[in-house]
Amino acid sequence: MGAGPTEAVLGFPHSPISHQSPPSIDPSSQPAVAPTLVDEIIYSFFLLNMQILIHITSAVQCKLAFFRLISLSRQFDVLTRFN
Repeated sequence: MGAGPTEAVLGFPHSPISHQSPPSIDPSSQPAVAPTLVDEIIYSFFLLNMQILIHITSAVQCKLAFFRLISLSRQFDVLTRFN
């Protein structure tokens, strides 16, 4: 028996089982799994972290806008001082 592509790459004989398609699973036949308390806690922490990141981003944007406003007001003061 010659070396198949699996044997050539991985070093073990080619298995005919790998050509069989996996059994199809009908999602409607599977029981619905309710989220556990741990899942709910993890999801809550995820949402909390996202809200914190949004607030931090907003605060940084406000601070940058404030510094830009100060910079513009100083430029305006310099322009009006020499006129």
